[in-house]
Amino acid sequence: MSAMTQTQSVSQALCIKIENDNFFIAVCCRSDGCYMLINGNTNRIHVYGSSGELLQTNFGNRLLNKRFNTPTLITELPNSRVAVFDSHSKKILKLSFSEDLVDTYNIGLATYCLSANRYGHIVMAHQKSKTEREISIRSSENGYIIHTISIPRTVRGVVESPIYSIYNNQDSNIVALDPLSCKILVMNLNGAILSQIGREGFRLGEMENPRSLCLDAQNKIIVADTKNNRIVRFHSGNSNRSEIFLQEVYRPLAVAFDACDQLVVMTAKCLMIFNYKSSVIPTAPPMY
Repeated sequence: MSAMTQTQSVSQALCIKIENDNFFIAVCCRSDGCYMLINGNTNRIHVYGSSGELLQTNFGNRLLNKRFNTPTLITELPNSRVAVFDSHSKKILKLSFSEDLVDTYNIGLATYCLSANRYGHIVMAHQKSKTEREISIRSSENGYIIHTISIPRTVRGVVESPIYSIYNNQDSNIVALDPLSCKILVMNLNGAILSQIGREGFRLGEMENPRSLCLDAQNKIIVADTKNNRIVRFHSGNSNRSEIFLQEVYRPLAVAFDACDQLVVMTAKCLMIFNYKSSVIPTAPPMY
């Protein structure tokens, strides 16, 4: 593995690359400036420092045994903790930054995305059955369910495909990304759809197989427009106000903001970090 050096231009980024048959499937930006990435080939969790240096290749490895051997999702929790979803056991492992096992929560459902809201609660999207999708909000202290939201069946795609990314915004609404309908759904906690943003395609305001979203400080929605090889940005509630934020990013899978409010873009083979400004439209570095 190697890391490129960071440049001062906003049009370029720190880039952490992974070699050979390895590939990234999930990223967690920690409050201490580190980046945690799940290697989908080895099922190991790598930890990188803020300058791209590799600190660990097997975070939590002693806990990932025959029962917990397929980590697929990861997010930070309060008090220097992380939650790791294991798709084999369908459990969440709550770990400290020092790799101590704090707790385990039995979820028992196929889970497609995992995040934490501003209250530190765990927000997840599940597949309950072939025709039912559900978002749950759980306590990070004990894993108990605080609230559940049934995903409406009235939108094309939300029943047939998983919700791949969710975000609890400043108004406590749920912002969910549905890859099949290529729409961003803004819902209240009762499951009512407040707005639908985006549509299928390659023009402005359109997406193809989007896989991840996050919100900036101005409540603008940043989306990994995976099949179109770009990062797009929508103004909340208005699909007509959008822009292509980054171009020529090969198959972006995840977007997030780190501890320094830099935009983090993950592909299968690299992690890129950009100095983010809401008013700036940078150009992406060469595709990886």
